[in-house]
Amino acid sequence: MRTAAMPWTDDASPVADPAAFEALAAPHRLRLVRLCARLAGDPQLGDDLAQETLLEAWRHRDRLRDRTGAWPWLAAIAANVCRRQRRRTGWDAAHRLPTRPGDPDPAADVPAAWDAIEEFEVELERGELAALLDRALALLPEPSRHVLVERYVRESPQAEVAARLGLSEGAVAMRLHRGKLQLRRLLAGDLRDHAAAHALLPPAVDAWEETRIWCHRCGRHRLRGRFDRPGGAYALRCPACCAAPDALLVQTRLAALLRGVSGHKAVLNRFMAWSHDHFARAVAVGAAPCRRCGTAIPLRHGRLPAPTPAIARGQFGLWLTCPACGDGEGDQITLASLALDTPAGRAFWRDHPRLRTLPVAEVEADGRPLLLVRHESVAGAARLDARFDRETYRLLDIHVAG
Repeated sequence: MRTAAMPWTDDASPVADPAAFEALAAPHRLRLVRLCARLAGDPQLGDDLAQETLLEAWRHRDRLRDRTGAWPWLAAIAANVCRRQRRRTGWDAAHRLPTRPGDPDPAADVPAAWDAIEEFEVELERGELAALLDRALALLPEPSRHVLVERYVRESPQAEVAARLGLSEGAVAMRLHRGKLQLRRLLAGDLRDHAAAHALLPPAVDAWEETRIWCHRCGRHRLRGRFDRPGGAYALRCPACCAAPDALLVQTRLAALLRGVSGHKAVLNRFMAWSHDHFARAVAVGAAPCRRCGTAIPLRHGRLPAPTPAIARGQFGLWLTCPACGDGEGDQITLASLALDTPAGRAFWRDHPRLRTLPVAEVEADGRPLLLVRHESVAGAARLDARFDRETYRLLDIHVAG
C-alpha cells in the first residue's frame, strides 16, 4: 500500500535516466508482450503494443511513485494503449466469431483471454483497494495515522517506531490499538459500501451489498451483490430492474468462480468469461454436457420460457435443460448478456461502465434474417452492436461505434 503522506524512499525515487528505466522495465518485458497480445486479441500486435506501452511509460516516468509497484503501473498503461488500439481499428476482428463450417472453435482462446483480463482486473482491484485505504488513513488523526503508516506500511519494528517518535513501546502499542479501532469504525461507517466491495468487512449472512458496478440494463443504479461462499453461490441484482423476488441479473453456483477472489468485479469477470466459453461451445456443437450428471443436453433457442426468472422470460436467448435430472438452473442466457459476455463486450463495458440495453431488433441483411443486440453508453455516443443469425442464434459479428 502507498500513502500520499509518505516521503520518498530509495524504492520510491523517480526514474531519472534511460538506463535506470531500462533496468526497471526489463524484468517485465516478456510479461508485458503477453499481456498486450491478449488484451488486443492478436499475438502479432503484442510486441508493438508493448513497445508503445514502454514509450508512454518513459514519457510519464515521473508518475511512478514506487518502483516496487512497476508491474501494476505498466499493466495499467498497457490497458490504455490496447484500448486505443481497439478504438483505432473500429471493427474488432479479433473478437468476431466464425460462421462457416470448419472454422476454428470460437471459444478456443477464452482461457488465455480470461487469464489476461483477470490479471488486469486484479491489478485494478489492488489499486482501488490502496486508494480506499489511503482515503481512510487520511481521515484519521495525525498521531494514529503516523504510527499505522510506520508500523504497517513501512513495516518498521515496534521498537524502532517508538525510538523514531520518541515514545515508549507501550505508548506506540496504545496508539496502534486506538488507530486500528478508528480505522475499523471508518470502514464500517462512511466508507462501509466501499469496504464491503473489497471484502474488508465480514458481510452478514445472505446480506446484499452495494457494488461499484452499474446495471447494464438500465444504467441508472449500482448493482447489489451477495456471496454465499459455503454454498458456492453468487448473485447480482439491480434495485430497479429486479423488482420481482426471483429476478436476478447474475446467479451462479459454480464454486470454482469464487476461489481466490473477494471483489464483486473479479467474480463477475470470471462468470462472464465462463459463460462466454460455455455457450460459445454449446452453439458450435448444438449441445452441452449437464453439469450434474454429464448427460448431453441439446441447446435450445428462442424466447426464454418458464421457469426462467421473470426478468428474462420472453426475451431472445439460449437455454439448456437436462431431461435426466432437470438441472437447467443457471443455464439460460439472453442474447443481450451473450453479447456482453464476449471479450469485445467485456472490453466495451470496461471502457463505458454505465451502459443501458436497448430492445433486440429483428432485421434483415442480404436476405438473411438477423437479431440485432445493442448496448449503448449512458454518458456518450458509444454503442456496441452484435448481430446474431435468426435461425441458429450464432453470433456473426460485433461492431463498436462512436
